[in-house]
Amino acid sequence: MVIRDHLPSPTAGYHSPYAAVAKWAADASKRALLELLIVPTTIALALVALATSFWPLAVLSGTPVCIGLWGLLAHREAAHPSVTVRVLKASLVLLGSLCALVGALAVFIGLLGPRWNL
Repeated sequence: MVIRDHLPSPTAGYHSPYAAVAKWAADASKRALLELLIVPTTIALALVALATSFWPLAVLSGTPVCIGLWGLLAHREAAHPSVTVRVLKASLVLLGSLCALVGALAVFIGLLGPRWNL
């Protein structure tokens, strides 16, 4: 018996993980979205202040920040639809994806050893 067969999928009913995150961000309270902006930003600043060699971890925190900003823009778009908000939301998706990719690759390369330092 496989345990994961009995657990609900976090993306159940959605076409992609992006759709699941977007639905959560659009439905989240403004307070939760602001916390999603403040906490990762504080962690990133603390990591970089501690040692600049921790920049890959700081870059990874850009993804939840982009999710929080996307959610706040989704709330704004519901009240005041505009092309600018849609463009900003698309830009945040790209920036958040880029932060996740660059951060994950940098952490991976950093774990490979000293000869792979960036």
